[in-house]
Amino acid sequence: MKLLQGATLQEALEHVTAAVYEIMVTTKAMQEYELQVVAAQDRIAKPEHYFSATKL
Repeated sequence: MKLLQGATLQEALEHVTAAVYEIMVTTKAMQEYELQVVAAQDRIAKPEHYFSATKL
């Protein structure tokens, strides 16, 4: 989605990494087995954690 909004590949990768992390954190906090995507939807849109992509 971020690419469609004009983000660079790096920005899109950083966002999707943060979004997946937020899903995992939410799932763990709720002590659930299944990924809690709906419960994490606000944090997917605006992640609380940030990851920086670095070229190798």
